[in-house]
Amino acid sequence: MKTYALREKGQKKLGDKQELLYGLEQTTDRVAELKVELRKWLSGEGKGSQPLLEEKESALKEYEKIRKHLGITAGKNQGDVIRFVKELLRQV
Repeated sequence: MKTYALREKGQKKLGDKQELLYGLEQTTDRVAELKVELRKWLSGEGKGSQPLLEEKESALKEYEKIRKHLGITAGKNQGDVIRFVKELLRQV
């Protein structure tokens, strides 16, 4: 998966106003970085990915901890974040 970062490229001054210019830059594979960070977090917490996928009741609280640790935020739908965290857990 290709990932991009929005970086400030410069700025223009128009009288009293200031206009910021941005550009997209391709970054490294962010999903691979998230997987590595998730593995570290799981080992630090002494947890495995499979039990988290099987638990129903406390899983949402754990997914929220993972989401915060990885710095993932929902654009519009929190359910998308939960599904993304589940998919990361399946792949680790």
